[in-house]
Amino acid sequence: MSRSPWLQGAANPVTVSRSTAGFRFIGYSGAFPLLIKTQFPAITVTVAFLGPLVGSLSRPLGGLLADKIGGARVTFWNFVAMGAATIGVM
Repeated sequence: MSRSPWLQGAANPVTVSRSTAGFRFIGYSGAFPLLIKTQFPAITVTVAFLGPLVGSLSRPLGGLLADKIGGARVTFWNFVAMGAATIGVM
């Protein structure tokens, strides 16, 4: 007896990874206004849409770049850039 295609898809590591990435984006975009409101009270919360907007607009560009030079390279340099930005902020 074969397994259901739904179960095969749910057990697929790529499916799990992609779904958690989407849920993280939704969670971060929902928490971003609260972070701005609590940590930066002088800034209005009306600019909170900019974080998710930049992420949504940059995603297709990252996909095109990954198609041209490879997803592993894009992911590696993305993490390098995020690490450098974190160190730069600290």
